[in-house]
Amino acid sequence: MLEGQSEVEFISRLFPLLFGFEYGTGSIELVNLRGIGNATGNSREDRYNAIFRLVDYLQDHQVVVFVVLDNEGGASRLKDSSKTKKSLSGLRRRVIAPERVKVWKKTFEFDNFSDSDLARALTLACNEQYAFSRAEMRDVRDNWREKDIAKLFAARTGGNLNKVQLARILAELAVSPTARKQPLNRPFVKLLGRAVDAGLMNALPVTERGRRLNQRALDRPYLRTTGG
Repeated sequence: MLEGQSEVEFISRLFPLLFGFEYGTGSIELVNLRGIGNATGNSREDRYNAIFRLVDYLQDHQVVVFVVLDNEGGASRLKDSSKTKKSLSGLRRRVIAPERVKVWKKTFEFDNFSDSDLARALTLACNEQYAFSRAEMRDVRDNWREKDIAKLFAARTGGNLNKVQLARILAELAVSPTARKQPLNRPFVKLLGRAVDAGLMNALPVTERGRRLNQRALDRPYLRTTGG
């Protein structure tokens, strides 16, 4: 589950470039939450319940879920709530293991790309009519609660930033042979590796005992044994 269309587009573009096959082949589904409000809820009484009930339903039907959000709104509180939110299935203690709820320290872009990467991406997003600098991106990064990339883009170019296009550009930059950072060193790629592992190992049960064991496994902390 991802916050918006930009993240969905990024993974759709990056996945075959990185792993050599489409994400659906690995039994992975991308769900667009269409904004942080749909993940965290809008009322005190229903705080986080909407997303947790959906996750509970999906995992009860053997769909392994990862929730990925920017650090805004109530995202950090949602992650905290995942530690104690009880499942209604009767086979798991919690709706979702907290290790499968990822909240970026700042935003997806800033946690995964350098100032140079982002400056280059914005320059490409305007067909190189304007050259964005690393210093400009550093200023936005340092003041990310008040400023954002789209506002900088609009101020410089007079136009709106196409975030879907930006996501495609970032996906290609992530695997570019000229990039300073290797793909496997980017946090999002490590997270994708975990999702691939979970998807490929998520065999549908053929017995009730198998289903119970699978459900208990979903409640345990994630332990990666392949390095990374």
